[in-house]
Amino acid sequence: MGKASLPKTPINDTLDANRDRKKQFGRERAAFSRVPFYSTSIGSGMNSNANSSVTSVEGLSTAGGTMMGPIAFYPISQTISNGTINVSSQNAYSSRVVINGQGSASDDLEVILGASHAGQIVFFEPVTMGQTITLQDFAKTATAWATGTSYIIGDVRLSGSRRYTCYVAHTSSSSTQPISGSDWSDKWHRNNIHIPGATEKVVQANEIILLQYDQSSNITWTVVSGGGSGGSSGAGLGDNNVWTGINTFNGAATSINSATINLGDSSGDAINIIGTVSSLGIPMGGNDINDVGQIEFSSTSHYIKSNSVGFEYRVPVGDTHEFFINGVSELLVTSTATTLGGDLDLATGDIDNVDRLNFKETSQRLDSTPTGIEYEVPSGENHEFLVNSTIIADFDGNGLTMAGSHDLNISSGDLTNGSGHNGNFTWSGTGNFSVYADDAYLYSATTWIGNYGGGDLCKIAAMVDFRDHTSSTNQTVPTQSDGYIEVKIGGLTKKLFYYS
Repeated sequence: MGKASLPKTPINDTLDANRDRKKQFGRERAAFSRVPFYSTSIGSGMNSNANSSVTSVEGLSTAGGTMMGPIAFYPISQTISNGTINVSSQNAYSSRVVINGQGSASDDLEVILGASHAGQIVFFEPVTMGQTITLQDFAKTATAWATGTSYIIGDVRLSGSRRYTCYVAHTSSSSTQPISGSDWSDKWHRNNIHIPGATEKVVQANEIILLQYDQSSNITWTVVSGGGSGGSSGAGLGDNNVWTGINTFNGAATSINSATINLGDSSGDAINIIGTVSSLGIPMGGNDINDVGQIEFSSTSHYIKSNSVGFEYRVPVGDTHEFFINGVSELLVTSTATTLGGDLDLATGDIDNVDRLNFKETSQRLDSTPTGIEYEVPSGENHEFLVNSTIIADFDGNGLTMAGSHDLNISSGDLTNGSGHNGNFTWSGTGNFSVYADDAYLYSATTWIGNYGGGDLCKIAAMVDFRDHTSSTNQTVPTQSDGYIEVKIGGLTKKLFYYS
């Protein structure tokens, strides 16, 4: 008797149709990818084994062709160990690698081990929030490798212009030096990450960086996509990016907004502003410009510079320093003189250490000498002393003249006309010549008091003390005198006779 079977229902028809569609899709995909498609079906209906099996050649065709459908990589997890990760098939191979820093902290990545094929790709993603992974370029500068040094696992040194990471602790010698051009030695991994145009790249959590294995002369994993908010290629604008070479921003307006903006990061950096600064200049918003070494101007050798004792305001030979107020020069400093547009007001200060004061008129000067002060005017000019705009005394080539009714008072000391001083003293006007001393002397081979021919009158208001002649010679008075001197005594003219 035959095996009993149930009649087909609409549900059975639907299941059979779905199986047929899947088989047809498999045949179409195999045709496009040039991979043979094999299918076996066992029975149908509710009591049959409904599983279908598809057997295909392992891997994709290496002869070209078109693949229809998406690619997906099951993620594998890697933890950085002393700057290194391993993406080989022995470590659950995948091209989708999620990364943790060593010790669950932000970390540097120097070496990617386990490359299988030229052109191999890795999608690299830190996944722990708050952690960053910094990719270090293989050519970034580092401390040079040296012999006789104790190195520990994770140390990075530069040898042959390339970075190497230590993976076996040792004391270095000539036989343990990293070998330039080799992927690794028995103590060192050759760093193999390349970041075009940069020395490092910081990758934030949940950013994805695409690297491709390059077996050119450098043998590196090269960053080909910045990932993150930067789009499908290039550096992510949310990343810490480094631009090298000549970079141009051609937007109508470019704004750089940040709490802290650094232009350059070392003393060797040069920051050039080639364009014209706006008419607003560089507004500081009330803040200071600090730690300025030197301000240079467009003209050669013009600059303001700080030094250990103050400021230098420097111009080349032949140029000047000039200070203007409202378009008027108020101070001009040249190599030979300093010219003031107004007065020099020192308030209560002094003018010290002056050698000579030269005045605007030629040859008029005050000069300091080892023995005193010289007041000099040229021939034909004089020295005038004024009080309240009135001339009191006048020195000229003829001597000292006391003007008006002013006196020449010598309270102590002598008024002499000794050796080397052969000029005359002349009093004019109504001024008095007063000598207040116990004795007064006029020393001269010929002493004149008054000018008789001019009708001068010499008045003696005090007692005249004539020196005594005590010699016994010539005591007899001749009967005939040689002459007489007229004097006024009490208003009456008297005669004083004199004899030989």
